[in-house]
Amino acid sequence: MFYGYIRSERKHRDKISIGNILAGGPQKFQLLSQFFRSSFKVDSSDDNPDLVMGEDTAVIETVAFSVDKVRRVLNQIKLDKSPGLDEIPGLILKELSAELAMPLSSLFEL
Repeated sequence: MFYGYIRSERKHRDKISIGNILAGGPQKFQLLSQFFRSSFKVDSSDDNPDLVMGEDTAVIETVAFSVDKVRRVLNQIKLDKSPGLDEIPGLILKELSAELAMPLSSLFEL
């Protein structure tokens, strides 16, 4: 069902040309970007008349990140998992949970 939807949204079915050698990252990025833009169309809001964005949309104004809650979450980090995008190993976060809880709590509440 998902792939059927994707196929129906495609503008054309041309494949990426074979035999092109791309040396650098920017060339690869440009080719991928061009292919993606040519393959998929962007739905405008006019195509979705049922979608209404109004003033009654819920907004979370404040979120509380207590020092104790942050410390508990840091202590629950699984050490066998790979680091996230920040590349900080879980072992460091867990071992320094007492020291990191206060500054992280303050950062999260900004």
